[in-house]
Amino acid sequence: YEEGSVLNILYGGVSAGWYPPLIFLGIGAMTDFSALLANPKMMLIGAAAQFGIFGAYMVALALGFAPDQAGAIAIIGGADGPTAIFLSSKLAPNMMGAIAVSAYSYMALVPLIQPPIMRLLTTKKERLIRMKPARTVSQTEKIIFPIFGLILTCFFVPSAIPLLGMLFFGNLLRESGVTTRLAKTASNALTDIVTSLLGLTVGASTQASSVEELSASISEITAQTSKNADNASEANNLTNIVKNEAAQGSATCPKGNGYLYTRAHLSCKFLRDSVLEGTVKFFQSYINNDICVAH
Repeated sequence: YEEGSVLNILYGGVSAGWYPPLIFLGIGAMTDFSALLANPKMMLIGAAAQFGIFGAYMVALALGFAPDQAGAIAIIGGADGPTAIFLSSKLAPNMMGAIAVSAYSYMALVPLIQPPIMRLLTTKKERLIRMKPARTVSQTEKIIFPIFGLILTCFFVPSAIPLLGMLFFGNLLRESGVTTRLAKTASNALTDIVTSLLGLTVGASTQASSVEELSASISEITAQTSKNADNASEANNLTNIVKNEAAQGSATCPKGNGYLYTRAHLSCKFLRDSVLEGTVKFFQSYINNDICVAH
């Protein structure tokens, strides 16, 4: 953006990373943790989201992305738009637009993705089961929970304080009973305004050229991965040929110079560990007896 322009000023909330914490403040103010406090085992459901994060991280690394880029991409697996924007602004700012679009598109598609999966994994009888009413959670428990959660975050995950700290603070506004107006403002007007500004600034800063460059990079990485797989297959074939020659013990080079392939097994391991095109060509010439290994 042009220096000093309105969008440049508003974009400071993205580059400095203070839009997502404000959104988490609103999320905390509108969230009732009574169900979780009544049945703490439900935390395991939230923990399951980590499988999506680490799964996406490993896939991104396998596709050739740098670790910081893979980390920014992986947070999409947690189905959390503000967190994805916050993390990508720190790790991979050039990919923030594409990551934001992907994260919010994925979240918007959840109502379409979940029903067929639930019908696939459960029977009609199971879906008709009536849950037992949860126990009544006291107001004291509701107040202690965000305070205790904030303390744990400070000790174990201090880097998450900008997001989780605001989440617990917003929840404390809700449950304290003496800041009702602030809780309503944070959960309604503030959240709507910040979300609008976040969408406007991220959307306006995302250029088609950056998305095209990312698509081209993914295509190049995919092509290189496929090429490496082909080279690996060819290398395995060459390894088997060299093994067969080595197993004969007295096989000589067709050139008739009396050299033996008694050291060929040493080349097999090196060949198996290398799938580079140049290495494959070298061993092709080795098999063609342009190079023979002495006894």
